[in-house]
Amino acid sequence: MKIIQLFFGTLYDDGVGNTVQIMDDHLKAAGYETEILNLFIEPSMLKNGFFNEDDIIFYHLSVRMDPLLQFVKCRKVLVFHNITYPELLIGLNLDSLRMDCACGMYELNDTKNQFVEAIAFSEFSRNTLVAHGWEKERIHVLVNTVKQAQLESEPDKETIEKYSDGITNILFTGRVFPNKKQEEIIRSFEYYQRNYNEKSRLFLVGAIKSDQYSFFLRNLVKKCGLEDSVHFLGFLKWSEYLAYYYIANLYLCMSAHEGFCRPLLEAMYLKVPILAVNETAVPDTLGDGGVLVNSREPSVVAGEIDKIIRDKQLSKALIERGFERYKKLSGQSGAQVWIETLKEIVAKTLKTEATYRTPSDTVLWETQEKTLELSERFMAFPEKDIVLYGMGAKGKELIRRVSEETSLVITCVCDKRMEPRTENDAEYYCCTPEEAVSRYPSARFVITVQDKLTAVEIASWLTEKGIATQDIFIYESDVNRIR
Repeated sequence: MKIIQLFFGTLYDDGVGNTVQIMDDHLKAAGYETEILNLFIEPSMLKNGFFNEDDIIFYHLSVRMDPLLQFVKCRKVLVFHNITYPELLIGLNLDSLRMDCACGMYELNDTKNQFVEAIAFSEFSRNTLVAHGWEKERIHVLVNTVKQAQLESEPDKETIEKYSDGITNILFTGRVFPNKKQEEIIRSFEYYQRNYNEKSRLFLVGAIKSDQYSFFLRNLVKKCGLEDSVHFLGFLKWSEYLAYYYIANLYLCMSAHEGFCRPLLEAMYLKVPILAVNETAVPDTLGDGGVLVNSREPSVVAGEIDKIIRDKQLSKALIERGFERYKKLSGQSGAQVWIETLKEIVAKTLKTEATYRTPSDTVLWETQEKTLELSERFMAFPEKDIVLYGMGAKGKELIRRVSEETSLVITCVCDKRMEPRTENDAEYYCCTPEEAVSRYPSARFVITVQDKLTAVEIASWLTEKGIATQDIFIYESDVNRIR
């Protein structure tokens, strides 16, 4: 038996990649043969015995599922890092990633059937899985960890000397990305500098791309007149990265989505007082090790910054509380806890049979069920109208199946094309999507488009038009299901 960690990304200087390395160390210490695969599954791998039936795959999920994973004939454990809320990416040149995240959230509904057990790194992430159908007892919460030896290494002395000049230093570490909310950090810092402390500066440490979001941030800095006070430092070598914690007077986190937030542990250990917005997994990690604020208003955040910076006793108390919190979490994330939990997961997994689908020789999306399945959620309000979105081949197929296999009545079929495309379609009221949402605002909308990205895009549009989320369904023709 081999335990294979499967993920897609980078092994170094990345939250998921760091976790993969740490987990591999603990799995080896537990006595297991291990392998790390950084790839998408290719169809050829399903035929040439690339995976063995007695292997266990630990699949790291942070965006969306590999669509071929369901066909791999072995047992699987989900390692859930959580998925960035798609709405945080709206309005930026990140449409592909936004759709991937939306698909990932949708696909979470199936993970409970594909995986035996799950690992999450916060109560927030465990609750996310529970909300998507997982039983709580199948989810193991492990505290994500940092390599303390790295934190104890030598920081860059030149950086420390350069910025140990009496000016207040505010720090945030994390890639420049919309969910990290660097724009709110900048606005809060601007309010703080303007109203409380002119002698202050902000360091934003983390990988930065030449994209629309970074362009927006730099324009914001310029608009606020902060060119000399806000420093985008990009990706740094470790000694330099460490040095900015040494010179920081405050660590400010305003992230709108975190699955754990590892930098909070770094700030706690390196004795930097922390101020953070009370969102997603941040309170799970921070606990009483810093100040949580429930507002994103720059005036409120700036006021809290000023309290911590001015009140030396408060700052000292936060440092002490943070370090105690770190010790508590490091105890929970100690090697022995990880090893024992991983052994428990493997033992439970080995008692089960592998769950997988068998692809045909010619197509991967083989139909497994003969009868159209209607989810309990779909049948909860049988009196509601039914509107099908899509007059394509699958829309026509579903019209036939609903007529032949159920007693339901389809009220309307909508498509971007006004004209009915077949004689059968003409039996139903046909209109544009805009007319459908106006005419039937309380109906159940069933999306028949099979491309998942497009289907999720349509679902997002319906939501924007006022259709309740619970009234939006997707017809999955490959498994004959309306869900």
